[in-house]
Amino acid sequence: MASVIRGDDNFDTAEADISEVDKWILTVNKSDASVISTNLERAGTSIGFVSLKGTGMSQSSGIFTFPSTGFWMVSSNPTWAIAVGDNVGLHIDRTQDNNTWSSVTAATMWASNKGSSIASTGMSLSEIVKVSNVSLDKIRFRISSINSGTYIEGSTANEETNFIFIRLGGL
Repeated sequence: MASVIRGDDNFDTAEADISEVDKWILTVNKSDASVISTNLERAGTSIGFVSLKGTGMSQSSGIFTFPSTGFWMVSSNPTWAIAVGDNVGLHIDRTQDNNTWSSVTAATMWASNKGSSIASTGMSLSEIVKVSNVSLDKIRFRISSINSGTYIEGSTANEETNFIFIRLGGL
């Protein structure tokens, strides 16, 4: 069954099968507002879940490079420990020239704590990215608005925060 996107960008119906799936995790907690540039690794398969199909993404200093052109679903499912009165944001940043970064506005997610003790919460964000040139089109994840006592949770055992890349089809 072929999928088609209406508008300027159409999937190549000959390549409608999902050929790439890759899941990465944050391995330790992070408590500052910046690009997630360290402590990233491909998720394990110790409990039988799929974390890689195809070539997979490459990553250097938090910058993810796509292995092939096409339409890609990029998503993240972070878990937060949020201090009282704080709010946090996670952004998917994109470059189309391997230099200038912009936040994908639709993929900015916010969570806040208006309670009386630290709150643990999860969120989910995703965006479909058109990758025309694997040397120029790249993705990174960035935390904003984080105060003392708040952190994004990372662990190799529980995979609290993950980053998922799925190639939906060709250009």
